[in-house]
Amino acid sequence: MTQAEKVLAYINVYGSITQREAIPIGVYRLSARVWDLRHAGHNIVGEKKKVRNADGSFSRISFYRLGEEHERTL
Repeated sequence: MTQAEKVLAYINVYGSITQREAIPIGVYRLSARVWDLRHAGHNIVGEKKKVRNADGSFSRISFYRLGEEHERTL
């Protein structure tokens, strides 16, 4: 299974994926694999969410999910 296939399978099971979630499945360059999936015709949507860091400050992280048009065709 390619890294792009692993990312797509993860999204199908869990609904979305972040860089932190991608590392345990062996994907260290998530944005590159998302690019591959988009150019293969998959509607992958990137969004940002605000998360609290251990020190109490906030950061924004990207997560990727399937777009609505893609979900209707599955």
